Amino acid sequence: MACSGGRWAVVCGLSLAGLFLCTEARAEDTREEVFSLTFSPVHLLFPAIEVQGEYKVIDGLGVSLIGAYGWPTEEAMDVNGETVDVRFDVLEVGTQVMWYPLRKFRSLELGVEALYVNVSTTKPVGSFDATAFGGGFAVGPLVGYKFIVGPGFTGFAQLGFSYITVQAEANDTTGATEREQASGLILNLNLNLGWSF
Repeated sequence: MACSGGRWAVVCGLSLAGLFLCTEARAEDTREEVFSLTFSPVHLLFPAIEVQGEYKVIDGLGVSLIGAYGWPTEEAMDVNGETVDVRFDVLEVGTQVMWYPLRKFRSLELGVEALYVNVSTTKPVGSFDATAFGGGFAVGPLVGYKFIVGPGFTGFAQLGFSYITVQAEANDTTGATEREQASGLILNLNLNLGWSF
């Protein structure tokens, strides 16, 4: 999935501005939030919706479940050489385990993230039908910062890297089939906003 540089810069800039401006107004650890529900504004550019729920298992340790669904459109060439738009369905599920060494459920975050992503399409491509699907698994460490201000407004920024392995297959009604497999390291950036309870 891809987005233009301008839209990426605007969303990242607004997210980071909100994150760091609110940091100075943070309250002391006198409250006892145990759950954070956030979403990723960056995913809206793809377009996709990603939601993350984090539960404080004990002071200083949070475990998250992550889920996302997307419907990006990409250009493809049909057998007649014409360019057509193909929509893909993207499903993402994953988890994070985060340690908060400085404060109970906020401030510095150190942890690990694991994600599985599935991409598929069974839509007609021009004058013939094509089916494509792929799956990837990524796991890696993260470092970040999380704030909770006011009655519960929450945000975090995380940066890390992940080792990813991907398999994909495509075939059409003409009998053509193509398979690909790849693996490597990728940069992982998470920017989320939401609420804590």
